[in-house]
Amino acid sequence: MQRNLTIDVGNTSVKAAIYEDGRLVESGRKGMEGAFALVDKYHPGQCAYSIVGEEPPMLSDLLRQIPGRILHVDGCTPAPIRNAYHRPETLGADRWAAAVGAWTLYGPRNLLVVDSGTCITYDFVDGEGTFQGGIIAPGVRMRLDAMHQMTHLLPAVEAGECHTFPPPHKRMTTQAMEVGARLGAAMELKGYIRYYTEEYDNLLVCLTGGERIDYYDKNYTNFCYVPDLVFQGLNALLNYDPSETAKSEGAQES
Repeated sequence: MQRNLTIDVGNTSVKAAIYEDGRLVESGRKGMEGAFALVDKYHPGQCAYSIVGEEPPMLSDLLRQIPGRILHVDGCTPAPIRNAYHRPETLGADRWAAAVGAWTLYGPRNLLVVDSGTCITYDFVDGEGTFQGGIIAPGVRMRLDAMHQMTHLLPAVEAGECHTFPPPHKRMTTQAMEVGARLGAAMELKGYIRYYTEEYDNLLVCLTGGERIDYYDKNYTNFCYVPDLVFQGLNALLNYDPSETAKSEGAQES
């Protein structure tokens, strides 16, 4: 049995998950304490990790407990999809992993991968398996923080204070701010979906991330929510064998 540990170090949190023979068996562990707990429980033989925030001080101690392969994923990590990004070394590892995860689960087809966290990223993988890049926008929390920090009177607002959305018109400032941030993100998503569906056939929208976007469009149902999409990609990258792709492409050419 092959057990893999996957670690996603984001801007605001650390998350970890365990895969056994390609199957997710446990996720949701947060912080380095959660990652250590998974290692103690499952004794994984390999590990893939991505970092977009600060490297946790205890990460090196954790990795020393992994007896086999350790893969530090970045935008240049070999994958079952091609990378058309102008400078792959500048591509966020979480974006690359999410795109690979979506392709592993749902390819080959056109995919719009939406990861909503500190920032919201919209990345497009075409039906031929090429990562074409995407868009980076402020996340809901960032929008709320910006309104408070860049004005004199608008208060600090905790996301989740408003539970009556829609309709958008609110009679309290805190609710108006939160709905503005959340509805703005939802309408932004709706606009990107409209653009890509007009340009590309057979599009599937894959939503992921810790700050789920409230999406309302009864006319569009071709989307899915995959909370562990980055983990899926990290595990796929850890298991990926570039020689197998080369053999497959050689067979097709012959």
